[in-house]
Amino acid sequence: MASDQALGPTEPHTGAGASERTGRASRSARAARRHDGDVITLYLHGRVRTSRADLEAFLVRARPTYEAPGGIRTRLQWALDDPAVFVEIMEYADRDTYDTDQVRVEQDPAMRALLAEWRTHLDGPPRVVAYQESGLVEG
Repeated sequence: MASDQALGPTEPHTGAGASERTGRASRSARAARRHDGDVITLYLHGRVRTSRADLEAFLVRARPTYEAPGGIRTRLQWALDDPAVFVEIMEYADRDTYDTDQVRVEQDPAMRALLAEWRTHLDGPPRVVAYQESGLVEG
């Protein structure tokens, strides 16, 4: 997704068989070996229409599906100066994981249903910004 774009049809956001579990473990191991510069972070800025508790309950329920492919971490932060303002943070281990997930968001009916439900909690369209980690190391 391009920077500062409102979520449209391509927003982010079952039991696994043995081969899927192995694939996930392999992806996690590869991600751990990769450089931090490969990390893609998606920030979804929004304002809650329902309530903080409702949005948090939804995300607790949706998180396993969001993170199911592996290499994806979901977080939520609330603004200190406005209790209705939040940022949902999706961290992807690398560009391949991000790109694959964008396809899933566009095509997977379960993901599309979750995202439609997620939008019911929002007071207007979110602002979405994607960043790639710089790889800057502490020295």
